[in-house]
Amino acid sequence: MLVLTRKIGEKILIGDDITLTVVDIGPARIKLGISAPPKYRILRSELVFDLESPNPSDDAGMPSNRSETSRSSDQRIAEPVGA
Repeated sequence: MLVLTRKIGEKILIGDDITLTVVDIGPARIKLGISAPPKYRILRSELVFDLESPNPSDDAGMPSNRSETSRSSDQRIAEPVGA
């Protein structure tokens, strides 16, 4: 694992087409902006575990169309258009 120190506004480049930007730093968390082509599906790791759960009751409260979720912006799932 590569560990980097960044300040607000600084960026991390992954390959030629993905950019992570430090948007805000709080006492217990940071906000990252992710710029990537629509071919990449971007999910928070805990949502991936929810999606892979074999127990349907584990998905209680999850919208059926995950690309049109009404959750807050820090919990939104980003998927390519037409996915």
